[in-house]
Amino acid sequence: MDFYSAISSYYNYIFPLNPDQRDFIRSFLPAGSRILEGGTATGNLARALARDGFQVVGVDLNTSLLEKARAEENPPDLKFFQMDMLDIEQKFAPGFFDGIVGVGNTLVHLSGREQIRTFLTGAARSLKPGGNLFLQTVNYDRVLKQNIHNLPTIENEKIQFVRIYRYLPGQKRIIFQSRLHIKATEEVLQQEVQLFPLQKHELEADLKQAGFNHLEFFGDFQKTPYSQESMALVVRASIS
Repeated sequence: MDFYSAISSYYNYIFPLNPDQRDFIRSFLPAGSRILEGGTATGNLARALARDGFQVVGVDLNTSLLEKARAEENPPDLKFFQMDMLDIEQKFAPGFFDGIVGVGNTLVHLSGREQIRTFLTGAARSLKPGGNLFLQTVNYDRVLKQNIHNLPTIENEKIQFVRIYRYLPGQKRIIFQSRLHIKATEEVLQQEVQLFPLQKHELEADLKQAGFNHLEFFGDFQKTPYSQESMALVVRASIS
């Protein structure tokens, strides 16, 4: 079983809706805007945005996560599709969206710079003039500089989610290992997935190559200025 299928039943306990993500997006887009969320998972953010008056499409490859998303009471302006976010310009007309979202470290699950450039180019073509691309990853400049091997453990009354990074020798790759402890049953699930630790200068170059000419970088969704010590890398990009 793949990483996200294994944890799908507990995904909302591990990664509940972060209201700051919703507020960040709302601060740049008027109600009624069309938004696509790549890597929508169980649809928490997409659902919140749809309830706020946006027209939202959520896409994900994982069947188990999408089943969870579709099982919720969803607003009529929210649609889910099982598809690769690399294929958005094949599914939707050019300039269809006002905003495209890829948060929750989604981007680094792509295989490397080539796939990242493919996604960014497709996003640029799928946005209306002046539309916004919103991205968020772990700040891998900080991770690589400090040789970080453990991200903060996520814990609440339901679960404990331990996150470990293991570096592949001689490669710019990280194995993300997790241990999910389900407190009610004492069951422990261990999974791993490979990540590409994308750095700020790489993302900035790839955004510009894709045609984005207005870039803002933040350290969180409260719009704190980015620094190499920031926990996260948050980006708003547009084409003027």
